[in-house]
Amino acid sequence: MTIPVKCKPGDTLRVIAPSKSLSNLSQDTIDMATERLSSLGLKVSFSQYAYEHQFLGCASIKQRVDDCHQAFLDPNVSIILTAMGGYQVNQLLEHLDYDLIAQHPKILCGFSDITALQNAIYAQTGLVVYSGMHFSSFASDLGIDYSVACFKQAVMHNQPFKLKPSRMVHDENDPTLSQIKPHQLHTHLYNHYDTTSPSDYWVIQAGHTSGIIVGGNLGTSLLLHGTDYCPDYTDKIVMIEAVSSTEGKSDVYRFERNLQALIHQPSFKQARALMIGRFEPKFGMTRELLTHICMQKPALASMPVIANMDFGHTMPMATIPIGGYGHIQASHHGEATITVEG
Repeated sequence: MTIPVKCKPGDTLRVIAPSKSLSNLSQDTIDMATERLSSLGLKVSFSQYAYEHQFLGCASIKQRVDDCHQAFLDPNVSIILTAMGGYQVNQLLEHLDYDLIAQHPKILCGFSDITALQNAIYAQTGLVVYSGMHFSSFASDLGIDYSVACFKQAVMHNQPFKLKPSRMVHDENDPTLSQIKPHQLHTHLYNHYDTTSPSDYWVIQAGHTSGIIVGGNLGTSLLLHGTDYCPDYTDKIVMIEAVSSTEGKSDVYRFERNLQALIHQPSFKQARALMIGRFEPKFGMTRELLTHICMQKPALASMPVIANMDFGHTMPMATIPIGGYGHIQASHHGEATITVEG
């Protein structure tokens, strides 16, 4: 395990676009994200090809690889944020210089499609990377205080920290949000979304364990199976989350099928725990349905399974170290304490 040096006020942050280009974001989004990151004392810079795009909404493979290498090589850069998610990160994995990355360890943070890049880097180098906010995520008003506090805990402080459930969760793609006036947004969110207590993790399977954390977006993780870029799941705490692609028509079926594909991986038999991120409201997943799915899988019977956690495609979100160490204590009474370090 190689833990990168944590960043501090005055450090330079580099935005790269290994998936979708920054040109897919509005200038207002870019300005707001830059302003929020600057308020943390970070100097925001952008990679050479961050705005470049071709047919698939991103720069060429060579340009994106060059931007990634330059971000790790630049001695002035302390933290690297991905612009946003997408579909094309998997193209880069065979072209990256993992020795270069290992020799210049830095914080890399993002989620969704970036799962492939993060787990490949961890598998190839042992470098701890971070599942959490994209650059674009910093433009969101949805639970931003929680998200920023978790981000700072993970990338700006060295102490272990507890993952605490947020008091509110909302689908960042909810079309009704665009109809709400800015001064009414806070009230709307609290009136229309889950505002449950901080003890709202779902303990599907109780137990106590510790281990290194790997994973991220479930569908993207499956792209790595059978390759040199997939982490070994032996003795690992595996985190998974899923995004709605069918507006609830078949999302649950796809999730169950992908979860089974994960379980079929030989090394998953020796995994220590499963953490599942919150589902978007439109996904159609309920606690009862998820419990039924998990209870039908004997491979999960011997490990803690904690769901409804603050990572994935809902806001707010925690920042969690992939390659970092996790400690889980989950009781049969539904209480869960999760501490991470890295």
